Amino acid sequence: MRVPRRPMRPILASFCLLAVLLLAGCAASANNGSDTNPTPSGSPTSAAQTTPTAGNDNGGTGGNGNPTPVPLSQYNAYAGGQDNMFYAFNADSGAQRWHYSIAGTPNKPWAVTGGVFVSTQSGYVYSFSKSGSLNWSKSVGGGILGRPTMDSGLVYVGTDQGRVFALNSTTGDVAWNYTTGGMISGAVTVANNVAYVSADGKLFALNSSNGSVVWSTSIGAISEFTSPSVSNNVVYIGNDGGQLSARKTSNGSELWHFQAGGQIFGKPAVVNNIVYFGASDHNFYAVNTGNGSLKWKFQTGDSVNGTSTVTNGIVYIASGDRNLYALDANSGKAKWHFSVANQGVSGDWTSVVNGHVYVGMSDGRIYALNAGNGQIIWKTQTSAAVTSPAIGQ
Repeated sequence: MRVPRRPMRPILASFCLLAVLLLAGCAASANNGSDTNPTPSGSPTSAAQTTPTAGNDNGGTGGNGNPTPVPLSQYNAYAGGQDNMFYAFNADSGAQRWHYSIAGTPNKPWAVTGGVFVSTQSGYVYSFSKSGSLNWSKSVGGGILGRPTMDSGLVYVGTDQGRVFALNSTTGDVAWNYTTGGMISGAVTVANNVAYVSADGKLFALNSSNGSVVWSTSIGAISEFTSPSVSNNVVYIGNDGGQLSARKTSNGSELWHFQAGGQIFGKPAVVNNIVYFGASDHNFYAVNTGNGSLKWKFQTGDSVNGTSTVTNGIVYIASGDRNLYALDANSGKAKWHFSVANQGVSGDWTSVVNGHVYVGMSDGRIYALNAGNGQIIWKTQTSAAVTSPAIGQ
């Protein structure tokens, strides 16, 4: 039986998903005191318009957990608030750099080098420079329930009216659009000049340059609040019936499928020949990419609604049981877990950069945790529930 989920990917409008918490193991829980960093009000600067280029921290693997040659202080942590505010914070200290009022509740942003894109449930897409100036905004009509995707100069979004839009990343002009025939509640995934999106119980493969149909195929059931992942010429997609299928990118034909015990949520993460995903049956699964056999599963106390982040041999997942878990990616054994009393994760997809795990909370706080042990590095306050941040240089 399908478990309904209200429309919102990174910050769900319902308190059901706002109840997903980070539950600290051991040392982490001892750090839940007052903010350790200032939170200046900030405002957008008047820097000249820039054209953002390809960035990081945007795939199913969740970014780069290893040290980068650029100091973390030169990165922004971007997050949107349920009060229709969009923020940029110093990724190293948590100090607010700027904020901007936008139209509608934001989804998790897409960070790029030199800027960021964010979509809203009201159907707007925004492009900001790193310093906070607005490059452009565009209304596409209908609601957008998934984060935007940027690839090769185009920004892709899907709407609840079943339309896929490709926007020019410099101007916001519509390059093309395609109507699928069913509500789109996930993100568009782009790989090797093909845009993949699920709607109306089908998986569509579109030419990413012009929107023409490469192929489409039935995936057995509708697919809500989940997005395709592509790796090694295979596209992975879950559906509401609990089935994860692996399909050839060339024609959509099925290679294998795995049956979970409940509706599949989030975007599968594919790392080292393993597909990681969560489901409404309270389990988090690791499945072999070669044949779809189960490698391990980890049982939580509630639905696993979001996308996992996998880096440095650790997989990070948030569950409706009010825990953020760090699991050994090979064995599934818990390494640590984290929570804040009476608060939930308002964005269900963490980001991991330079040994920091970034999460947004229902009380408007953003936390940066030590990726190895879950201890709080910094936390900072906003005025409403915020998405889990995307990290960009």
